[in-house]
Parts: sequence; C-alpha cells; structure tokens
Amino acid sequence: MANTNSGYISVGASVEDKVMPDCVIFKICFEGSKRTKDECLADYNADRARIAKALAPFGLDKELTCKRYSCYSRTTRKKNTVLGYSYYAHGSIETDLASVDHAAVWQALNTCGARADMDVSFGIKDRRAAEDVLIAKAVG
Repeated sequence: MANTNSGYISVGASVEDKVMPDCVIFKICFEGSKRTKDECLADYNADRARIAKALAPFGLDKELTCKRYSCYSRTTRKKNTVLGYSYYAHGSIETDLASVDHAAVWQALNTCGARADMDVSFGIKDRRAAEDVLIAKAVG
C-alpha cells in the first residue's frame, strides 16, 4: 500500500517598512494660581497672547486651539476658607512638517516668556492612507 501525502504547503512572509512623520504637534499646558478668578483669567490670557505673538512670524498664531479652561477654588482642609484659585487649560498647534521650521517654532515658544508647559511630537495626518500604502507595498 502506497503512502500518499495530501498535506498543504504553507508559505509565510514578513515585510517591514515605515512611513516618516508628516506633521508636527506642539502641545501647550497653561496653569497657574492667583488670588481671584479674574486674575487667573488675566494670567491665562497673557500667556496665550505671548504664545500667539511667538507663533505669528510662522503664520501659526491662528492655529492655536485651546480647550477646557477650568478655574477652581483652593480651600483649607475643612473647606471653610477659600485660599485662592487655580486654573488649567491645554492647547495645541498641528501643522505640516514640511511647511514650517519646527526647531525655530520650538525655540520661539520656549523663549516667549510664557510660563506654559510645552511638548512637541511628530505624527502622521492620515494614518489610514499611510497604512494602505504600506499594505500595497507588502502585497506587491
């Protein structure tokens, strides 16, 4: 009796490639403490204006988006006395990597006199399109 092998042949492959970032994101966190709510708002507006002024030479002053400004009271442990107020807000600027000198923007933001905390990161605007390009390369 002959032994026949009716198994399957399996072939696997792994393909790796990468897509370079095409956008730069500057994140800005505004926070502070003052005696009154009005002083908190004035402090936030002053820092936001300093940042907008620093971004103006790059044409990014209108790109600054800020979200969730919140101002809350600081109280004693027993919550009987208001000691002052603190505020928090965060903003971001996202732009094409090729259209701006991101090192110069970063330098301008960090020397503009604002007390905001800042972060820079790089990303891909249309992740799905980048994935489609990579998949097409892998299949080809």
